[in-house]
Amino acid sequence: MMVGLRAKRTFLFDLDNTLYPYEPCHRRGLARAKAVFATRPGAPRDRFLAEYLRARRIVAQRHRATAASHSRLLYFRQLCEQCLGHHAIPHALALHRAYWDGYFSAMTLSRSAKPLLRWLRQRGARIGLVTDLTEEIQLRKLQRLGLLGLVDAVVTSEEIGREKPDPGVFRSALRKLQASPADSVIIGDDYRKDIVGGKRAGLSTVWLRHRGQTLREKGSGPFSQADLVIRRLAELRRYL
Repeated sequence: MMVGLRAKRTFLFDLDNTLYPYEPCHRRGLARAKAVFATRPGAPRDRFLAEYLRARRIVAQRHRATAASHSRLLYFRQLCEQCLGHHAIPHALALHRAYWDGYFSAMTLSRSAKPLLRWLRQRGARIGLVTDLTEEIQLRKLQRLGLLGLVDAVVTSEEIGREKPDPGVFRSALRKLQASPADSVIIGDDYRKDIVGGKRAGLSTVWLRHRGQTLREKGSGPFSQADLVIRRLAELRRYL
């Protein structure tokens, strides 16, 4: 159990898969993109997913540890060049639009997210978001989820040119909030990015552990740095 959580006044949150579930959105986006891909002349319809994953691996390797490594437009351009030849840009744009139309149509904020953020603000807490991926997409997500008015600062990996678990991501958010690491806590679902990264920056850490994520006993393995482990965001109130 975390000691001294009640004294914290600055709360940083991860976005994807912490404040809303990512996988249903991604599945809907891929389904929409696949449907558009199937209409392209000569497209290998039965290989869409395999070719998408291949394209993603290529882009991720090329743009390692930068926001561009998450760019769906780069994925789809690589995919279309692989499968449809060099006149791929119009097809890539069509797949990109379809993916994000599908993704945003499936976005649903976690039930306890807004009540928790409002409760923290009522207590005088400062709230920041630290998130990887490109600026435009992440800000659109916040707008879609109705969160822009509930946070005091947002840091994206594209904005600062580094990705979590780089401690600079967390320190950038703290500078915007005029907060110190000792006064702050990060809440996120990705152990390596959020918990290890937050610890490197000197923050206290709360790991939102989803079903299926392995947890070893504290001090006995890789999952030993989190100060607090919760299953649902609503649990956080018990420790404040």
